[in-house]
Amino acid sequence: MDHCYAADAVEEIVDRLLENGAPGAEAAAESVLAKSPTALKVTLAALRAARGLGPLKAVLEQEYRVSYAALSAPDLVEGIRAQVIDKDRTPRWTPATLTEVTDDDVARFFAPLGDRETVLRNWATGGPVRAAALWDDPAVADPVRVRAGAVVIRDEQMLLIGFEEEDGQPFYEIPGGGVETGETLHAAAVRELREETGLAGSVIKEVARVWKDNRREHYFLLKAEGEIGAREQLDNYGGTPVWVPIDLLPTTPVWPRRLAWRIAHRHTAGWPTPPAELADSIHDLQADCTW
Repeated sequence: MDHCYAADAVEEIVDRLLENGAPGAEAAAESVLAKSPTALKVTLAALRAARGLGPLKAVLEQEYRVSYAALSAPDLVEGIRAQVIDKDRTPRWTPATLTEVTDDDVARFFAPLGDRETVLRNWATGGPVRAAALWDDPAVADPVRVRAGAVVIRDEQMLLIGFEEEDGQPFYEIPGGGVETGETLHAAAVRELREETGLAGSVIKEVARVWKDNRREHYFLLKAEGEIGAREQLDNYGGTPVWVPIDLLPTTPVWPRRLAWRIAHRHTAGWPTPPAELADSIHDLQADCTW
């Protein structure tokens, strides 16, 4: 039975249960299929993501986002109607089937909640702030810029673009850049990797979305082939592609900071599904890793 529930898709879990032949497996599949398709996919995504979130605090923040989004989902009201009010036990789910639930439908449950998270976090860490809460919800406004980044890991090292501050101190960025008109996010990540490093890449999955200063940045795990190109042939604003050991990322000045802190952990524990949503307000790239 463990094999059945180890699948990363609800549809695959159901198929494995139906093919299992063990006592109770078919009944378990039928029980799963009776539930809200959206809730099933969101629940599985939350469980899989929790394994890579690290401390309990991060898991509870994800749970808050999911629970908040569920309050406005049609299936919550429909489930209450079918079980408690009319008691007909025949809920009409929206969407009605697993195949109709899109990745975007699931991702909506994990989107940042802006000022609502800020207020709750203030209460949890010392009481309310005696001031008006600023409206800061990046998900509700069109971004001024959309960026696609490439997370490339090879032999326990991550590919970064190195720069120097005016005082000579080094800092790094994850390869990436702005999405061009008519270009998909996947295509932009592959193109930016090629232009900045000379490597040819293919997208494996999206692992994070970073919100900062009215910008939205999408980061993709890529499989890359080839070797770093000659510096004069690269277009990376004078930077230098370098391989940095994964275990040094938490103490390396890398932008985006909150994502860099997590990559070493996620590389071993597993990448989140759906992508991690990070609101990054850190400007000090030397800041200690506090998750």
